[in-house]
Amino acid sequence: MKSEDLHNNIEQSLSSLDGIKRAAAPDFFYTRLQARMEKELTTPAWIPFGKPVWLIATLLVFLVLNTMMIKQSRLSKTNDSANQGSSLQSFAAEYELSSTVNY
Repeated sequence: MKSEDLHNNIEQSLSSLDGIKRAAAPDFFYTRLQARMEKELTTPAWIPFGKPVWLIATLLVFLVLNTMMIKQSRLSKTNDSANQGSSLQSFAAEYELSSTVNY
């Protein structure tokens, strides 16, 4: 009984597919679609600085700034090491730590 109902349902489903026809696109659909796609490609970018000239200029500015920061960092490290030695000597002289103590 169930198999007959199932068989009838399958037959009804398959017979409903007999009347299916290919969907038709409106006239000049492809032409309008192609024109819309080309229009979207030619619209300007929303980022005003998206042009290669601006990107290269920005990269060069960052490169120069990074170079200056690295040089300044190296210069301050050499000055700090020179000042550190003299500050240790003045600290030792202030607290009379220049003499060595043997235990």
